[in-house]
Amino acid sequence: VWGLLFAIFMLGLGLRLYELDAKSLWLDEIITAATSQVGFSQMLDSLARDDVNPPLLFVVTRCFIGLAGNSDFAVRLQAALFGALSILLVYKFGEILWTEKEGLLGAFLLALNPYHVQYSQEARGYALVVFLGLLSLIFLLKALETGRRTLWLGFATCTSLNMYTHYFAFLVLPAELVFAAAVILEGWLWRRRQPGDDRLQSSTTYKLKHQSGEAEHVLPSTRLTRSSHSPLGGLPKQASCLAASLALVGISHLPWLPSMLQQWSGPIIGFQGVSLEGAPQIALSLRFLRGSLETYSGLSGFPLLLFVGLFLLGLASCRSKVILLITLWIAMPFVFALSVSVRTFFSLRYAIFVVPICLLTVARGIAFTPHLLHRTLPFAKCERRWLLGVASALIVLTFGALSVAPLRAYYLQPKSDWRAAARYLRERMLPGDMILTDGRTYRTGEDADWASRNIAYYLGSDVLEATPILPVARGLGLSVQDAAQAQGEVWVVIAWRRARPSYWTAQVQGITVVDFPGVSIVRLRESSGDLLKDTTSMLKALLVLLRAGQAQFDIHIALAEISLQMGNVGEAASQLVLASLAMPEHHQAIIDLADVSAQLEPFLDVKLERMKLGEVFSFAGYWMQPTILEPGEAIDLTLWWQALADMERDYTLFVHVVDEAGHIWAQTDNLLQRRGATSSTWPEGKTGRQQLELRLAPDTPPGEYIVKAGVYYWETGERLPIRDEQGHRLPDDAITLGSVKLVE
Repeated sequence: VWGLLFAIFMLGLGLRLYELDAKSLWLDEIITAATSQVGFSQMLDSLARDDVNPPLLFVVTRCFIGLAGNSDFAVRLQAALFGALSILLVYKFGEILWTEKEGLLGAFLLALNPYHVQYSQEARGYALVVFLGLLSLIFLLKALETGRRTLWLGFATCTSLNMYTHYFAFLVLPAELVFAAAVILEGWLWRRRQPGDDRLQSSTTYKLKHQSGEAEHVLPSTRLTRSSHSPLGGLPKQASCLAASLALVGISHLPWLPSMLQQWSGPIIGFQGVSLEGAPQIALSLRFLRGSLETYSGLSGFPLLLFVGLFLLGLASCRSKVILLITLWIAMPFVFALSVSVRTFFSLRYAIFVVPICLLTVARGIAFTPHLLHRTLPFAKCERRWLLGVASALIVLTFGALSVAPLRAYYLQPKSDWRAAARYLRERMLPGDMILTDGRTYRTGEDADWASRNIAYYLGSDVLEATPILPVARGLGLSVQDAAQAQGEVWVVIAWRRARPSYWTAQVQGITVVDFPGVSIVRLRESSGDLLKDTTSMLKALLVLLRAGQAQFDIHIALAEISLQMGNVGEAASQLVLASLAMPEHHQAIIDLADVSAQLEPFLDVKLERMKLGEVFSFAGYWMQPTILEPGEAIDLTLWWQALADMERDYTLFVHVVDEAGHIWAQTDNLLQRRGATSSTWPEGKTGRQQLELRLAPDTPPGEYIVKAGVYYWETGERLPIRDEQGHRLPDDAITLGSVKLVE
């Protein structure tokens, strides 16, 4: 047994150490590494203010970095070791519940489990959560069996440490408490039913092993047995120890309680309380259940059905309290995700601690299968040993073979290679150069701030002192002037999560793109030496590369500010309107758009409108000047339109200057055009800008006049129906652009 267990442990350890640092750190891993390398008090302050995790993971990582350096291998080493040690705990847990056979099978399945291997190679706390969760459960079972205070203390310590690792680890505690309470209550009821209690020695020791037929099963039993060494002396003592353990867990979290409340009420978690109505985190369905099983097991198709069948068989062969324990442990995280209202999302990795229990239940089904066959197949009754050995070997080899492909796929799966991208930049950048990160500032995990943090980690402090990293967002123009030297070169780092966009194969004129897994670096082929000019050229190239609405919004906002700084007011107005069309539904985006509009207002009063013309056009905005003029002077007018669909007709724009009675004093009719092309050739989603000059006749009397505009089909004269944002149709199907005052 010990030889097999050692071989299984070495197999699991090897799989978790294999190519541990072959892939670059990414996103959350970089946060773990960077946060763990600062001072202890600064680390706690940073976690409470900017993160959503308790501190134990960062403390443990800090210890490993102190011992082994800050390489990627050292940062991930804690996860690999705790993941491998969990294999030994699975064996022990299976041995406590059943026999050594189930323990070995469960350890073997966990050693090969692709999902557990993956999170044993990431510098996050998921492997530590599994380790501490299993250890706390083992302490609990042994404490219920022997009643020793040291075991209760171990249970409380491991539970508290687990909750200091990840907030979802607290879901382990309710499952353990309900199970422990059920065991203690059942024992108390059993004693109440027994005659002559005075003849029984008071004890809470549970005999875990009992004989059932020819097979030995290790299960929590409701039978009280005599124990002269029990230090507690009764079920009330067990209940008091359970309560004391809970109190110890609560007291241990008092120092972190203010920080935890600050994190939970912050913008990322946004905990709002228990609410069955406000729980859209997951939707229980067959598709969700199948996806969860495929993720946790690494199997699909018929092998997944085999996995489920063995799980159900193993569960059916358990006694009632073991079924209760397994059900509580597996169901609790999903019940929580269905009943708690938060802003953040639920991920299956948050419930990774259910994986060892699922695999142990499957191991129980594997171990029970030969006994089931022995009972049901007449010809196998005399060959029980052979049947048991052959069936167990076939099932184990089957699962071992089925794990090869998922493991291979995991090792070959690429990650964003920030390390290689940073090395490329270090070798080619010069002092005074500037790095821009792509403009998605409103989506956590894909935004410019994340890209900045990732590339900065691998560039190192020495490079960052001479090379600013700026996100493409509002304020970029001022940052370019303040942070970089006059002769620097502009670089752009673009992060893409799934696959490189296919339309990048068509080369954008004037730039060079160098690709790494998950990351691309863009540079201008020819640098002018004028940072504002080069930044403008780069942003216009990014408009072609980045088609996501959030990225387009950020780029247009930055271009509007830079154009205004360069004195190109008309271009700034155009970029502002384009930003309004691409604006995501985010409160910060609304603020950014309003701020840029306020910057532009002293120079050009741009009006942003959202009106729909039939099913083909959207009116986006306009600017008009001057609004006070003399007879014979002209009104300069610019309007922006967006094509909502491909069109077969060429439409005509009309603009009228009318008095209060509706009499037309000036008008112009022009075909709608975009870059010289009429509307029938506009691609869907593209925006056109129409510039007009509307001159008032010298004999126009002084007074207030209204400027109106609309669109019609020139062959029939039929106007397109115009509706505002609320869906109301405008009178005469004409948009009121504003008023002008004619003075003598």
